[in-house]
Amino acid sequence: MGFTGSFYIKNGSLLRPLLASLLTVLFLGCQPPKKDDKPAQVSPFKGGSNLSEKAITCESKIRTLMTSKSISFENVEELSAQVSFANASLQHQAKAEYSLTQTKENTKSVAVEYITQSQDHRQSLEYELSLNSKDSKDPMNVTLKYALNTSTTASELEQQYLVNENCALRKSQTSFRTIKKKDHLNYTYSKANYYVGGESDNNSENFSIPDGAKLDAFLEDDESVTSLDNSYSYSDGIGLMRARIIETSQVQKKKFGLDLNFFLTKASLGSATFNLDIEIGVDEQAGVKYSLAVGQETWTVPQTIWQQQALGSSKELTQSVAVKLPEKYFSLNNTIELSGKKLPAYDHFGAYWVKSNQTTTAEGMKSVTLTEKAIPTISGTTTAADLVSNSTIQTELPAIQKAAQAILAKEPTNREAQAQLILKYLSENYIYDMSMVENNVVRPLTTEEALSRGKGVCQHYAVIFTAIARAMKIPTRIVVGFHLSEDSAGGHAWNEFEIRKGVWQVVEPQGKTLESTNTRFYLPLIRGAFLEDKDLKQTDWIMKYLGADYSITMPTMH
Repeated sequence: MGFTGSFYIKNGSLLRPLLASLLTVLFLGCQPPKKDDKPAQVSPFKGGSNLSEKAITCESKIRTLMTSKSISFENVEELSAQVSFANASLQHQAKAEYSLTQTKENTKSVAVEYITQSQDHRQSLEYELSLNSKDSKDPMNVTLKYALNTSTTASELEQQYLVNENCALRKSQTSFRTIKKKDHLNYTYSKANYYVGGESDNNSENFSIPDGAKLDAFLEDDESVTSLDNSYSYSDGIGLMRARIIETSQVQKKKFGLDLNFFLTKASLGSATFNLDIEIGVDEQAGVKYSLAVGQETWTVPQTIWQQQALGSSKELTQSVAVKLPEKYFSLNNTIELSGKKLPAYDHFGAYWVKSNQTTTAEGMKSVTLTEKAIPTISGTTTAADLVSNSTIQTELPAIQKAAQAILAKEPTNREAQAQLILKYLSENYIYDMSMVENNVVRPLTTEEALSRGKGVCQHYAVIFTAIARAMKIPTRIVVGFHLSEDSAGGHAWNEFEIRKGVWQVVEPQGKTLESTNTRFYLPLIRGAFLEDKDLKQTDWIMKYLGADYSITMPTMH
């Protein structure tokens, strides 16, 4: 999650931060192994407006709690002062703003934000009720945020709760983020996360903005939209980003049965490696605002309209990869058709799939027939990055060295046998942590952190596999993308391992044998460099993920 601050636009209108929601893509769908050694798929949450009667009743109940400010922050010992301060804000009389987020006309979340402002500070308290990931057994989640902005500090306390089918809330994680102004150019960013089970992590870094620029978290509320021309925002997932105005105009937009006359602004938020174009519209008379980015619309609307928009309404829930194949299709077939606005461009995609019959429609939609590569091997040279030991892939850890030396003693030269022994080590010493997925606390870990837990999800298996292999001086990398089944796709991480000089093998680190890796179940998007070094910014993965709005079907006849 990134700390983005807030962009203030014409007459104090607020663009709710889009970036934070776009950064929640890190493998909440990591899949556990099944008995047949193929990574399993958690049953997807069945949506449309197909919420169960219990879920619909629960949604209504939680909305009432949100509008009455009856959900408060649970205490976290390390943040007791911040939690008490935030809970005190529940008593404040504040202006309420009601918003909802839609993707392809499907209502994905509803939120209410309470805002109070004085000459020297701005406070906001926000409740958001969202449909949960399809990989979760809990249909919804609630996020509670308290933000305080002063002339020298911008801070945000966030607490996430999972909502089960019985409408009971359970806390999954708490985050506290601050940006402190050292002087007009230099700032310190800090973030601390506290997870269920007592685990935590934190980081702090300094950054600077150009002379004469402003940081959005410290903009005055009454500044006009043109202040964005020299404004910057900071995200821990991306770093410093500049906001620019592209153009402004008037536009008519029919929505919610209303004819709306928007003052329209198009802005760009970006860095050297990341760029997000945002459309912002304001109709002051109707009391309606919206922002649009990567197909996601966030609307601020009057309460009466807000109450009429149910979660999951209008269309079937979407996901980044929509899989529509007959039952048991993969057990009999190794060919699929992939469609999307842009197709995967991973460097070694050809090691997984053979492409044929590629077409492009007049509307720009592309499709290609993919046939599984019978032997999932890759030809290519090794780079220094494939052998590096760093603060995440920690090859010098005693436990890693012990495992590596034990394997080398048994198999000093045969890399295929060595890979098999690494898989054996993982299957005997590491277990899948379903609770990380269920509690919505999946996150990158170092090798030492993963080993000390003794359990983890797909990315942690891949990190340990990489550390042991590199400790044996065998080039290895992590790949991220999607694991496929007949009806869904889940985020996944796995390995590529140099089986002999210049030839790489695709390896499922949760599998018990190399033969258990069938490439028809894998759709690679990018090398997982940010899992090999968890301090790296995540921009490459985010941009690939945002473009991964794919459909997978049976091949059509050509």
